[in-house]
Amino acid sequence: MSTEQARSSERGSEPILETRGLTKEFGGLTAVDSVDYELQSTGIRCIIGPNGAGKSTFFKLLTGRLKADDGTILYDGTDITEMEPHERVRAGISIKYQDVTVYPDLTARENLRIPIQRMTDEYDDEITEILKQVQLHGEERTRVGDLSHGQQQWLEIGMATAISPDLLLLDEPTAGMTVDETKQTGELIQSLADDGTAVIVVEHDINFVRQIAETVTVLHNGSIFAEGPVEEIEENEDVQRIYLGED
Repeated sequence: MSTEQARSSERGSEPILETRGLTKEFGGLTAVDSVDYELQSTGIRCIIGPNGAGKSTFFKLLTGRLKADDGTILYDGTDITEMEPHERVRAGISIKYQDVTVYPDLTARENLRIPIQRMTDEYDDEITEILKQVQLHGEERTRVGDLSHGQQQWLEIGMATAISPDLLLLDEPTAGMTVDETKQTGELIQSLADDGTAVIVVEHDINFVRQIAETVTVLHNGSIFAEGPVEEIEENEDVQRIYLGED
C-alpha cells in the first residue's frame, strides 16, 4: 500500500479540511462570505480568482493569521477556528506564505535544520533527502542569500515539508520565478502530493494551475463562484468573464 493510500485509509472518507459558513468582514466589506469548502485527505487543490476575490483573506483564515467573524474551520475533524498559527502547525498543517522567509545568512542545511531539530535529534539523512527533493543537492553549504530567488522558494517549501505535514498550504509559490523554475516547482508540488500530502495552492497563474491542479475552486466577491476539474473551469464562460477577462 502506498503512503497516499495509507493516509486515505486511516481517515476514511472524511475531509482533512473543511470550512462551514466561514466569514470575514473589514468594516462594511465582506471579504469572505459564508464559504463552505472541503478538501479530501490527498491531492492538490488550487484556489483562483480575480484581484479582490477574497483569496488572500481566505488563505489567512486557514492559517490563523486572521480570525473569522463567523463560521468554523475543521482540520481532520477537529475545530481549529480559534487556534493560533503555531498551534495549527503542531496539529499537522504546514504553511508557506508568498513572501520568502528563509534565513539568508545561514546555509541551506542550517535553514532546514531549524524545523527538523524540533522533531528529532537525528536529522542529517533527512536533510540530505529534502535537499535532493527540492533540487538543492550540492548547495547544502551555500549561504542562502547567495541562492537564486527560485532556489530560496524551493528551500522554504522544503522547510515547510520538513515536519512531515498532512496538509500543506502554499500562497503563490511561483511568484517571481522564471518559466523553467515555475515548471520545476509544479513538479515538486506534484511529488509531495504523490507522497500523500494534501496541498492547497492559492495562485493566479492559470498556466501553472493547469500544470498541477486536480480540482480548482474559483472565488469571486468572497464566495465560491465555481468548482471542478481545471478543464471544466477553463471552459466555463462565466469564469472566463470574471477571471480570464474575456467578454
